[in-house]
Amino acid sequence: MEMDLEERGGICLGDDDEHSVDIDAQECPPGCDPALWRRRNYTFGLRNTALVGMVLVSLLFAAVAASLLLRRHPDKPPLQLSVSVVWTVSLLLCSYFSFWIYTLSRTMGAIAILFRVSYGALLAFAGGALFGPTTGATIVHLNAAWTAGLLGYSLAQYRLHTGSELAADEAAARTPPSRSEGQTLTVVHCVFTASLVTLALAARVVWLVFFPSYSDENSHFMVMELSILVWTILYFWAMLMVPFLLHEALVSMDFMMRLYFYYIASTVPSIVCLLVSTWLFAYYFGMQMMAMAAFFGYILAVHEHCKDILARDKPLLTDLELGDLVQEADSHQSEKTLDLVNIV
Repeated sequence: MEMDLEERGGICLGDDDEHSVDIDAQECPPGCDPALWRRRNYTFGLRNTALVGMVLVSLLFAAVAASLLLRRHPDKPPLQLSVSVVWTVSLLLCSYFSFWIYTLSRTMGAIAILFRVSYGALLAFAGGALFGPTTGATIVHLNAAWTAGLLGYSLAQYRLHTGSELAADEAAARTPPSRSEGQTLTVVHCVFTASLVTLALAARVVWLVFFPSYSDENSHFMVMELSILVWTILYFWAMLMVPFLLHEALVSMDFMMRLYFYYIASTVPSIVCLLVSTWLFAYYFGMQMMAMAAFFGYILAVHEHCKDILARDKPLLTDLELGDLVQEADSHQSEKTLDLVNIV
């Protein structure tokens, strides 16, 4: 995931920064215990003011979404109503996520965020015009998942910036200098298996985009299936990144297995949602897809920071080691010269 090197109101983590820069600890009053001050002013690694603002903005977006979705349109056919629900929910979620990406991100400005989020919506407009309304609804739903992933990435950046997230440092400490042949074969086998599963699931996603399997009036079932497919793809790759790249510093493999069983068990309460509304049933799985996308973006940000730590901590050659290398090269060159003279 590429990053813009534009700084907004904070210190951007670069090669000269510490592994976890505790910028906000500088606001601690003199004579106050920094740990106590942090416990009083931070919750889940976020400033209490930011957390309160997040709750208030969330309530505002929830009210706007409810007012838009509960409006009656008796003059519109079921097709337009079905597709308009997907567009309304997806664009509202993209707007909501973009607001918090701008608030939390340390490396992306407003223009960069607008570009990253809007091109998915523009692609959805084009797909709807070229291939049909269901194609446009499918793409805009995927764009909401992409924006959720950016939000998770930005949240990890914020927590790493304030020093609240230490998983990157722990993962760097757990990273061995090299892997054995058996470990390498294990990684290759897991990546190969995950790639095959991903290709099969991604093929079905592409089929849903360009060759809709549901009637236009049944877009809610398309949302449900697409959400399950995307969740499964992201889960498979998160299962690989957690042990092999982060070395279980962020979450354990037991947590990942519990997450899988939770997702299977979550089909039971989804029946209640189905009895209430088919759209509530569809977006029950849609919200889980976006939560997994945010979690995957969080993992990517932590892994990227871990790579920066390993690159900075990579030992450089000392003058003595450089001298030994130069001496070895000179002796090797002298041997070649002697051999050439003997031949002549």
